[in-house]
This record gives sequence, structure tokens and C-alpha cells, in this order.
Amino acid sequence: DSVFPLIIPSKGQAIQVTRHNVILLYNTLLRHEKRNVAIKHDSLYINNTYVPQVRFSQDYYWFSTDNSVNLNDSRYFGLVPASYLIGQVSTILYSVDVHNEFQFTRCFKSLQ
Repeated sequence: DSVFPLIIPSKGQAIQVTRHNVILLYNTLLRHEKRNVAIKHDSLYINNTYVPQVRFSQDYYWFSTDNSVNLNDSRYFGLVPASYLIGQVSTILYSVDVHNEFQFTRCFKSLQ
């Protein structure tokens, strides 16, 4: 009943603030963008001014795990800024599509 899109911010991209993403955006702005933010009645405020949308200074990423018992991923710690990434992805080990169907043709493929 409550399916909604989750948009992961890119540098300079305007993200609409909704009741579904306000906490995630708040935490990202506070922790990584070092902004003066507050939440009041499912609305976001920066420097005590209501903002219906926000822009970010860098790219962010969502990390997930397949361990349903230990949710130590972006559902727990939030978005990860590009500046935190170390190394580079070289191979796709496991891949599923939007219907959670395993994609054999993508597995163990090298990335250029």
C-alpha cells in the first residue's frame, strides 16, 4: 500500500522532500553535508527555513545486504557519500532485476 520511489541524490540534483524520505535526507544533510537542519511535522527546515526540496554537494550511494537478520546496510546507517568510497568495483558477483529474478548473464562479468 505504501510503495514510493527512493531517489538517491547526485551532486547538484534537486530532491523533493516527502514524508517518506525526510528522515533519510535529514540524516544525510546533518552528518555528511554539515547543514543546520530540523524536522517539524514531516517537513524539513534548513537554517530555520522550510525547504520543499534540497540539493547535495556530492554523489551518494545506497548499500544493501542480503542478510535479513543483520541489517547493517543503508537501511541502518543511511546514504554513503562518494568521498567515503575506497577502491573500485571490478566484477559483478550477484545480480537480480527489479522483480528479484536472478540475472545469470550479469554474474562474474568484469566492469570496464
